[in-house]
Amino acid sequence: MAATSSSSAASPRPLYHATYELTSLMTQDALSMLTPTGASNPAYIACALLLAAMLIYGFVLEPQTVVMVVMATLCAGLMVVGGRWSTYMLARLQRSGLNAVQLPEDGRRYIVDVWDDRLEVTQPSGEMGVYPFNDIKHVYSTSRLILVDMKTGELALIPAKALSTSRYESVRALLSAQK
Repeated sequence: MAATSSSSAASPRPLYHATYELTSLMTQDALSMLTPTGASNPAYIACALLLAAMLIYGFVLEPQTVVMVVMATLCAGLMVVGGRWSTYMLARLQRSGLNAVQLPEDGRRYIVDVWDDRLEVTQPSGEMGVYPFNDIKHVYSTSRLILVDMKTGELALIPAKALSTSRYESVRALLSAQK
């Protein structure tokens, strides 16, 4: 879990400061970054491997009906999980407070400070999350936003429109180098 703090000891000012209003479009963009499609979805990959195992088992060995039914049931379950992957990722966004639909219209302002060693995110409720760079698991980025996935499972979002183009690209390079 992220530490909470309101002071900074490393330097008096952050390297980058961004304030933004969370929108449904940002939530949708973040969701599309987290949701793999087609052949990159882990559930679909597992299902394809299971189907290959079923074919090998069916042609090479003497197949038993019970084993084939169990494998087919597992594959069907994996297809359901793969189809609902975006629902699971939306739940992650909600846990991180990044679902604009669930926030009141006047409670969507986020403040993000990027320091030389950490990321500080102040949510609309006033709660501040402090995320050291060594806790970054993955950084997803496009020309419209940066989504930082922490090892704790929390997510932080920095939209391009909250910074100038050069500052956005600098933040993007800094965070991408940390993973």
